[in-house]
Order: sequence, then structure tokens, then C-alpha cells
Amino acid sequence: MYEIKTDWVPREEQEIMLEKFESFLETDNKFFFMDAPVGTGKSFGAVLMAKMYEEKNKGEFKYDVITNTKQLQEQYLRDFAFMRSIKGVENYRCFTHGCSCAEGMTINKMKNTSCNQCSYSMAKAEYMNCKVSVTNFHMFINYFQYAPDVLMNRNSKILFIDEAHLFEETFCSFRSRNW
Repeated sequence: MYEIKTDWVPREEQEIMLEKFESFLETDNKFFFMDAPVGTGKSFGAVLMAKMYEEKNKGEFKYDVITNTKQLQEQYLRDFAFMRSIKGVENYRCFTHGCSCAEGMTINKMKNTSCNQCSYSMAKAEYMNCKVSVTNFHMFINYFQYAPDVLMNRNSKILFIDEAHLFEETFCSFRSRNW
């Protein structure tokens, strides 16, 4: 497991987020909603909340962050080295066949072979085992609908939805295309 580590100091807005989250943890409520304006540091706030949850629970736990875009997903990874990410298989490079992992998997299926080191499989294993993961809405919904065992096996205790006001539109759009 990767330790949640950062040397950043929370700003006043993030301290308020943490106070509200700490109060929430003292209740039996299942859902915590936070609406904060652009620039308040919600991403770092999510990490601080994960750290607080880790300290309060003194044990193994998993905390997931989902975002609207792959760009914001990449920003999390740049800012927080302990996080691990998963994207769709077409986003990974197959070094055996010199193509995307999606194409490589098709080639392997046709040839009845497999790759020695699959970059998608390695990313998925890291995603499954890390304390704090990040993925995008589309990937999360795909897992939710087509491979729920992945999310069940991950056994995350907290789901932080960054840009949550956009999640409904993405979910409904996805569902309308997949009926």
C-alpha cells in the first residue's frame, strides 16, 4: 500500500472542509456532500479527507476519487504521487505488439497467446491495491455496469466525486447509449 503523503499546508477553505468532514465522521450518515467554488482546492481537500479517514480508522481502507475528465485524473496523479489510476484499456500501450493494449488483447486472442508484461494489467493491479485511487466517470460507470466485481473486490470505503454536478449527465448519457 502507498502511504498518503503530502507536504502541502491546508488553506483556510480546506481547514473548513476538514472540520465539516470530521463532524460527518462522527455521525451515522452515509453521505457527505460538499459544494465548493473553483479554486478552493477541492482536490487537495479530498486528499486531506482521505488522510483524516486513514488516521481515524488505524487500518486498511480504500478511498476512491472519480473525476469528469482524464485531464483532471492526470492532474491528481501529477499532484499526488501515492495515488494510482485506471483508464480504459485503449489508453495503454502494448509493448509486445506495438499497439494499444485493446488491440494487443485482440491479437493475443486470435493467436491464443498473452503478453508477458501488460501495461493495462499492471495499472489495474496497482489501482486495485492502492489506498487512494483515481479514475474518470466513464471508467467507473463501465466497471459499475459491466464488471462490478472489480469495484466489489476493491472494497473502497469512500467515494469522492470531483465535479459531482456533472456526474448525473455523464451517467444518464452512458445509460441511454447502452440500453
